[in-house]
Amino acid sequence: MPVIIEVYSISNLHYRKYNRERRNIQLFFQRNVAIGFLRTIEKKLFIRDLESRKKS
Repeated sequence: MPVIIEVYSISNLHYRKYNRERRNIQLFFQRNVAIGFLRTIEKKLFIRDLESRKKS
């Protein structure tokens, strides 16, 4: 969902800077969510691996 801002006295340069910063923030969050997701999967696999070792 894109954020709509009202552009009155914002110069084109400022507007571009704002867009770039917002995109960086979005990428940062997306990357962190992906990393967190992968770590959760790794943890689950690790625990499952430990449990299967105990049984054998």
